[in-house]
Amino acid sequence: MPSTIQHAGQGYAIERFYSVPDDAWYLELAETDPPGRTFLTAIVADEDPDRTPTVCFDEQTGHRDIPYAVMTWFMEETAEEVRSSRGWMEIAPELLGMTRQLRLLLPGLTVEDEQYLPLLAILAELLTDDDLGTVLSAAYDMDPRTVRSDVAAVRTSPPGAVAELRALFASDGWTGGAAR
Repeated sequence: MPSTIQHAGQGYAIERFYSVPDDAWYLELAETDPPGRTFLTAIVADEDPDRTPTVCFDEQTGHRDIPYAVMTWFMEETAEEVRSSRGWMEIAPELLGMTRQLRLLLPGLTVEDEQYLPLLAILAELLTDDDLGTVLSAAYDMDPRTVRSDVAAVRTSPPGAVAELRALFASDGWTGGAAR
């Protein structure tokens, strides 16, 4: 569902979509009254820390006067996309590699998943409690306070589950990335 805004009798919409080949979110701004073609696009790469977000104008639509309120709204929406898609890239460099590997090896992990406690056991050996909360917050948008309180439960995690997860990580090239 596109986000919309009205300004001075003109409607504007932001259409969001993900481009798999680009590993990036696209936010496209267009007029809605009448429906027009996209004239402004923000591109937010979400997997490569070296690719910074960009904004570009469609040269084929020609000159456009974009009201300040509409441009501010578009840039606020873009900033939120950057925060939600790339916020994990802003953590300390020594934790970034680990965070990226976790996102690739265990995409979409939640605290309800059977791999959650074994993962905590593995990471608790490598990280301080604060860094553990930072990494899981960045990788999976988990509340760092919840993660820190769950570390106590790691002691009760079945050793077999931890060994299975270690084997999965080893087969997928897990390098860890950070040590205490």
